[in-house]
Amino acid sequence: MRILFFILKIIGILLLAILFMTVLLVFYPVSYWLEGKNDEELFLHGRLSWLFRIVRLEFALKDHTLELKPGILCFHWNLGGTKSDEKSGKAQAEEKTIEVSEESLAETNQGQSPDARQVLRSESEKNDSQIASGSSAELQGEQRTGFLEKVQSGKTKASGWKNRARTIREELTDERNKMAISHIWQEVLYLLSHLKPKYIQAEIDFSVGDPAATGQATGMLSLLPIMYQKGIHVYPDFMSEEFYIRGSFCLKGHMALFHMIRCFIRIWKDKNIKRIFNKFRK
Repeated sequence: MRILFFILKIIGILLLAILFMTVLLVFYPVSYWLEGKNDEELFLHGRLSWLFRIVRLEFALKDHTLELKPGILCFHWNLGGTKSDEKSGKAQAEEKTIEVSEESLAETNQGQSPDARQVLRSESEKNDSQIASGSSAELQGEQRTGFLEKVQSGKTKASGWKNRARTIREELTDERNKMAISHIWQEVLYLLSHLKPKYIQAEIDFSVGDPAATGQATGMLSLLPIMYQKGIHVYPDFMSEEFYIRGSFCLKGHMALFHMIRCFIRIWKDKNIKRIFNKFRK
């Protein structure tokens, strides 16, 4: 009996550990942090972390190279940032091969006499003229057949696009499809409301290059609600005649996997969305 109770105890501990990890995975949010700066070159630095930063992924974009640094606990690994070195090595090898081929061609040309070069040029010109006269008729025939084939394929494509437009119009006017699309849009807004940054700090200077165009761009930006959040400052430059965007930003946010699972379950239970999915699968 003691052995049986010991085995049951171990099984219970394992089940509790699995349940605890599942609850953490579903309900503990994944945090993200991103900062950037654009002065002369674009620089981005960000981090994804989970479970008190025990599991994390840091990334940086600088000088058109992407560096990744995943980590668990106190261990981390450096990935990326070696593409430019590989490209430079390949370019050097190609330059060497081109130089060798040019040197070999120069040596062969130096070894020949001027008369021999003239004879070779005349023979090559005769051969080119004969080939051009013989293949001109074939080229005209091929061009005619190719033109007819293009016209026929264009007609078939146009008829196909018309049929597709007709089917799309019929599907969009269906009331059940309208309800399915509105449901999907509501779920997308729900995810965005939980995924949006909880903290934003930005200082941006910009100019379109023309004072009138800069004023129009400022008016369009003023229509966005994000421009009125605390910590966001946008300064248009009406004096500059060059297009530029300079500044820095920092944003933080988090979202739990529970919200994505909830949206997936609600979408999967919708009969109208199932109907559209089955129709496209066929």
